[in-house]
Amino acid sequence: MKSKKVLCITLALVMLFALSACGSESASEYPSDDIELIIPFSAGGVTDLGARIVAMYLADYVGVNVNCLNITGASGAVGMQECMNRDPDGYSLVIQASSMPLHHALGTFDLSYDDFECVAGLFTNPQCICVRADSDIQDIDDLIEELKNNPDFRYGAFTNSIALGVVLALEDYMGSEVHLVDVAEESKTTELLAGRVDCLSDFVSSAMPYIESGDFRCIGVFAEERLEELPDVPTFQEMGIDYALTIPYFGIMAPKGTDPEIISFLSDKIGECFANEPEMVAELAELSYVADYKPSEEYYETLKSSFDDFEAFVNAAG
Repeated sequence: MKSKKVLCITLALVMLFALSACGSESASEYPSDDIELIIPFSAGGVTDLGARIVAMYLADYVGVNVNCLNITGASGAVGMQECMNRDPDGYSLVIQASSMPLHHALGTFDLSYDDFECVAGLFTNPQCICVRADSDIQDIDDLIEELKNNPDFRYGAFTNSIALGVVLALEDYMGSEVHLVDVAEESKTTELLAGRVDCLSDFVSSAMPYIESGDFRCIGVFAEERLEELPDVPTFQEMGIDYALTIPYFGIMAPKGTDPEIISFLSDKIGECFANEPEMVAELAELSYVADYKPSEEYYETLKSSFDDFEAFVNAAG
């Protein structure tokens, strides 16, 4: 009787494990359903526009839809936390907040690159500084002069973004603070248009429509070399201003514990997409994104280096 009972229990366990195996999906079967890409900022913003372009083209390479979902709040932390709490099954991804290393160093962002699996790096979108077209400021030298000698000069920046890195870089270069005005993301360009701030740090892609319309004058960009769309605008590197803290890098992350084979699959497919879709790269370039694909491990090392740089800079600045 006892052996019969043990046999029944054993058979029940075997059936349970079999059912469990049938209900799970191996990495070789992935993906069998749509993938959701969480965008931790509002629709129409810099993070959103670039992510949606990549998601649209990437669908052809992974064989399923890549659906974008905006979850906003706390400098991107809310959307990233949502992804971190999802099942690590490869069906929930998030585009990393570019200001993540900065806010982590400042203590306003608890999440780190080690809280996620790094899937792949995607692109950058340089920062620039603009003034109104009727401003007396013509170039970077004029701006530095105003920032140093005019305490009433109002420097506008959305400080929950990498634009704060631009402010820190300028203050480090000058050895003094700027009169910083924190502007809302949705109204930052309006603040400059209305003259409520005297200059504005912003993504090139956000400022470009106003530069092209003649409302803004771009006096400098934070990039390694002059931008093709703004060939006459110098870089701050030409002035000897450290720009390492001003380069926003965007990539895709997955919840911690996601199968390494799934991470490798996604990383490879994203790489194929960047290599084989010149139309996608062109669409990104039209919005001033600089395509810069990095596979999983290289993306991880890039983020780690960025976190270390910001940590060292903030500690040195006190």
